[in-house]
Amino acid sequence: TLRQVFVSSAQPYAPTAQRTFSRPFVVGTLLCICCAMLWRWSLELPLPFYDLYPLYYGGKAWLQTGTAYELRSVVPADHIPYTVFQIGNSYPLPAVLLLLPLTVFPPHIAATLWIGILVAGILIGLRLCRAPLWLVAYVPLLEAIRIEQYTALILIFQLVALWALQTRRLGLLAVCNALILTKPSHGLLFVVIMLFLARNWRQQVIAMLVIWGGSLLVDFRWPYDWIQALQTYIHVAAWPTFWALALMAIPLVLTKDYLSSAVVLQCALAPYP
Repeated sequence: TLRQVFVSSAQPYAPTAQRTFSRPFVVGTLLCICCAMLWRWSLELPLPFYDLYPLYYGGKAWLQTGTAYELRSVVPADHIPYTVFQIGNSYPLPAVLLLLPLTVFPPHIAATLWIGILVAGILIGLRLCRAPLWLVAYVPLLEAIRIEQYTALILIFQLVALWALQTRRLGLLAVCNALILTKPSHGLLFVVIMLFLARNWRQQVIAMLVIWGGSLLVDFRWPYDWIQALQTYIHVAAWPTFWALALMAIPLVLTKDYLSSAVVLQCALAPYP
C-alpha cells in the first residue's frame, strides 16, 4: 500500500538488479510487450490513434507551424468531424516534447511502439516497487493501455517516483515529479505530497526549471495557446466533479496515509467517467 511505501521510505531498500529483474520476469515482460504490440498492429481503426491522437499530431503541428495547438494543418481533412479532433490538444508543451520522438514514425508504427512502451513501463514500475504483478489485471489500467492513454505513462512515473522515494534517489524523484505534472489533472496532489515527504527542494527546483523552463525557451507562447486549448477541451469534454468521493480521504488522513488521500482527492476533483 502507499502507506507502506511512506513508512518504508525511512529504511532504504536496494535489492540487486539480479533479484529485481530475474530471468523469468525479463522473459515474461518481453512476451507481454510482443503480444501487446502485435495486438495493436493488427487493429484497423477509423482513425490512426485513440488518445495518443492529440499528442502525436500536436508534435507534428509544433514541428511544422511552431504551435502544438493548431492541428488542422497537419491532420487529414476526413478527421475533422471526429470529436477527438474537435477537442484538440489539451496537453502542456512538455508532454508534447516528451513524446516528440514518436512523430518520426508513421501513425500505425507510432501507436504500436507506444503500446509497447506503456506495457514495459508498467511492468518494470510494479517490479521496482515490489508490487504484485497481478495488478496489471486491474480493468481501468488495462483500459488506459488499450486506448493509448497518456495517463498510463504518468502512472509509470508515479511508480518510479515511489521507488525513488523508497531508495532515496532524490534526483530521479525530482525528475519524475516534474514529468508527472505534464498531466496535472492526474498527478498534481500526488506531487505535492511527494515534495513534503522527500523535502529535496534543490533537486525539485532544478528539475522543474529544466523541464518546464526549457519548454518556455523553445516556445514562450505555449502557455497562452494551452490555456485557450483547455477552454475548448472543458467545453467539449465536460466531466462532473464527484465531491462525495472526497469523503473517502478522511480516514486516510486520520491514519496519516497522506499519499493515498492525495490520490483519492485527485480522483474526486478531476474524474473522467
